[in-house]
Amino acid sequence: MPMTVTVHTDSRINLQSLKNTKSHNYLIGEIRKKAIALEKRNWTFIFTCIKAHAGNYGNELADKLAKETARNDDVIFNRIPKSEIAQQVREQSIAKWQIQWDRTTKEFFSIIKDRLITKIKLTPNFTAIVTAHGKTKAYLRRSKIIDSSECPCDGGNQTVDHLLYDCTKLQRERETYEQRIKTR
Repeated sequence: MPMTVTVHTDSRINLQSLKNTKSHNYLIGEIRKKAIALEKRNWTFIFTCIKAHAGNYGNELADKLAKETARNDDVIFNRIPKSEIAQQVREQSIAKWQIQWDRTTKEFFSIIKDRLITKIKLTPNFTAIVTAHGKTKAYLRRSKIIDSSECPCDGGNQTVDHLLYDCTKLQRERETYEQRIKTR
């Protein structure tokens, strides 16, 4: 004997997800499976959208039960949303990156999250400087390309730190840059 079931929901997005075969949401998939199983037994489904919080008894009851369930500590949800997994993986990646960052570029951005929100045009020169693999005399000496790592300013070895903080030949550029940063 054929049966017709009308399902009322206040969620347009869920109705759209049910119609969209590319949607792979777990709960939507379960609803589809149950509907298909019942359709094989001559059931017909009609999905309709109703206005939320408009006094519809069934909708108000469903909201009340959902809120009670959400407050119930005994209920165990064993499905983790993909968005939560993605967030956890992102946080783990940032933590791992922070460890590697601390070894090389910490001097410039001590916290990785600060770097992620700072807009920087990444260039080969910038990357070379923050990783200390630039064409400084100290790097070229370490790579056995030149014999001396002494900076032309006679202030010590020409390292990235020396160029950024101490080199007297770059003092004017450093002051100009610091003023620009302070005015931002």
